Amino acid sequence: MPCSFFVPEPACRCAAVAGAVIPSIYERERFCRAEQGFLRCPTYRAQAARGGSLAERDYYALWMTTDGERKSDTADAG
Repeated sequence: MPCSFFVPEPACRCAAVAGAVIPSIYERERFCRAEQGFLRCPTYRAQAARGGSLAERDYYALWMTTDGERKSDTADAG
């Protein structure tokens, strides 16, 4: 069952976010359309915890990393 927040048409978007956020192909294939994949989706989980739509900046904070975060991730891995 796909995520209830996934709106496939006319242009796909995530209804868990206030605004016109278009999920990436990565998100769509692994979370939006995958059987029960939405239960692992950071956007779905944040919206459920908040009990309302996320602001676009909160959505992007879930999915984007800063240069500092990337550097610390690689430092911890090595």
